[in-house]
Amino acid sequence: MNDCIHEFTGSIIKEETLKTLHDKGVDKAVVYEVEDSYPGYYGLEDEEMRPNFIYLPTKRKFRYEEVKRIESRIKKYCQITFDMTSGSIQIFNERRSAFRIKYLENYDHLKDIQEFIQEEGVSFIKKEKKIHKKVLIKTDKVFLVKELENGIYMDQEENEIGYITLPKHLKWKEFETLTFQVKNNWNGKGFDAATAHFNRHMGIINVVRVYSKENSYEFLRSIQEVYERLIK
Repeated sequence: MNDCIHEFTGSIIKEETLKTLHDKGVDKAVVYEVEDSYPGYYGLEDEEMRPNFIYLPTKRKFRYEEVKRIESRIKKYCQITFDMTSGSIQIFNERRSAFRIKYLENYDHLKDIQEFIQEEGVSFIKKEKKIHKKVLIKTDKVFLVKELENGIYMDQEENEIGYITLPKHLKWKEFETLTFQVKNNWNGKGFDAATAHFNRHMGIINVVRVYSKENSYEFLRSIQEVYERLIK
């Protein structure tokens, strides 16, 4: 095994159930929360009630570096634990840019963060009809991973997450269909999958983000073999 640790920029695309939080955050701004972080993994149980992934739709698109600079300035003036990045949501037949927030300890901090963001000149989309539906979400990310063999990477921030390479890029519907086939031809324990990519000097690396409490090199390699056998 190579056992090398890397930082790669890239993104993750996944389908998740999004719901409106009407009583959280600043007045008039719409706030969405992911209902279940890993909907394809049936062995996951919530250990405590904490905010899940929060999405704050904005009136214009913000680049990853813009969002991270705003995050840095907020953390300079307040002692709140959170991570913030750029993303987008496919909803109401349109793609909306959004700030994604995770690792909040409680909902009380959300309003403070939103007010800081607004002071940076960011305008949020106003509240609208309540939703509770599956949507496609794209999130920008810097991956901290350990590179192993056979195009397999282990996440260095979350032990339950690993990444396996795919030989080609798949659009979401293609990926969704292929993953359904993989799970029907898979004899191991359940896992949740999302499509992702790493930006490298050599070019884009297409990967599957795998979540499972059973995560290990052997576990990921066995899933990867099914993907490779079924991909066309």
